[in-house]
Amino acid sequence: QARTELSTEIDSHIFNQYIFAEQWALVRQRAKELNVRLVGDIPIFVAHDSSDVWSHRHLFKLDPTTGRQMVLSGVPPDYFSETGQLWGNPLYDWDACEKEGYAWWTLRFRRTLAQCDVIRIDHFRGFEAAWEVPAGEKTAINGTWVKGPGAKVFRAVDKVLGGEVPIIAEDLGLITPEVNALRDELGYPGMKVLQFAWAGGPKGSYGAGSDHLPHNLTTQRSVLYTGTHDSDTVRGWAENASPSERRAVRKYLGRSKPHDDSAPGGKRKRTTRSALKASSETTTKVEEEDQALDVVESASWDFIRLAYASISDMAIIQLQDPLDLGGDARMNLPGTTDGNWSWRVEGSLVTDEVAERLRDLAELYGR
Repeated sequence: QARTELSTEIDSHIFNQYIFAEQWALVRQRAKELNVRLVGDIPIFVAHDSSDVWSHRHLFKLDPTTGRQMVLSGVPPDYFSETGQLWGNPLYDWDACEKEGYAWWTLRFRRTLAQCDVIRIDHFRGFEAAWEVPAGEKTAINGTWVKGPGAKVFRAVDKVLGGEVPIIAEDLGLITPEVNALRDELGYPGMKVLQFAWAGGPKGSYGAGSDHLPHNLTTQRSVLYTGTHDSDTVRGWAENASPSERRAVRKYLGRSKPHDDSAPGGKRKRTTRSALKASSETTTKVEEEDQALDVVESASWDFIRLAYASISDMAIIQLQDPLDLGGDARMNLPGTTDGNWSWRVEGSLVTDEVAERLRDLAELYGR
């Protein structure tokens, strides 16, 4: 009945997917000719009204009679949200998935690898444990951590596909030692994001121990991003960052404040203790008033350089960053539904000068 009544809409989707498949095949072919690898994405969860859930209901925690969700996906309350995030996706019945040898997951990976070369796993931590919230809850507060399949699903996929699938583990957010252990057991690179590096101390201050700072990277098996599709462009970030974050960037780069009239190495007069105290208080006040707006103009290329110069095997930058575009070129704002994924690059912006600058950095740091 549905196929008959909705035949026009169904045919429309089929046609659009056909056209996309043809066009994407040309993109992949050209990328291979240029020795360019494409990174795709597999989100751990799918939508309740998706074709996946409709055709594989037994693999999800649904009411067997009505097909309605019994639990909802999300993340618990944290520093950013007092009520957590209630995403609302169905959760997996991992026992049922295992009984089928993770065949559905293997199909997902196989299909994604037909469209790209490397797969980024969104919310990788959910394979170690996922936050389950009872259906009907309005927030994510009353949830519980439920163990996932761990490495078993990935081992099963590798076995069927005949080798290790090239994967990037999105390991941002609330990450436990168990999640890190799972990532390392599988040998997957994790993610670091430079935009997250400058407020890792108390009350949003700079913290030298942030694991997103390049000097804290402990392994080449990592991917360092200037920013992601869920964050602002680097210039947009710098424009909206706190003055303390911008000052931290400037200091990290070893730059002096603009119009700094001090003369390093010059002779200094001996001063009294009281004079030193007064000078220190004045300096502190001046620093607090320093907005460090000069950082905005150079942040995009500064972050690109930091990423390229890092020990990470892979450095990924948003195209908006070498083009030095602001927040109006942002790709996605999490938690919102309007105005996302609409940015398109204008060919005139991708100039030979931009390409040469990127090539110079790539050659300089062996990228």
